[in-house]
Amino acid sequence: MDANRLDTLADLLSRDADHPLDGVRHASGRARSAVSFGLHTAAENLLVKALRAARSGDVERAEAYVTRAVRLGFDDHEQVHPAPQQAQMLLFTAVTDALEECE
Repeated sequence: MDANRLDTLADLLSRDADHPLDGVRHASGRARSAVSFGLHTAAENLLVKALRAARSGDVERAEAYVTRAVRLGFDDHEQVHPAPQQAQMLLFTAVTDALEECE
């Protein structure tokens, strides 16, 4: 290895000296991010199905979908419950879409 590469490596290692496990923390965060994404996608999917069922008059099915969404596990990565978070986003999107269509 030439001196330039050794210096670059030494600089890189010295920057992380005060955070020796920083790479592990970032890798863990990326892994938790995928689980988080899955939880939120599942919650949104179930809530959209609940809306469709409610619109068609099938209240029992709508309630079953909402119950399943609420039972999804707590999202440790985002520190939220996915169902209420996604319900909030669906409501926000519906309101902003309606406002954008107004003059």
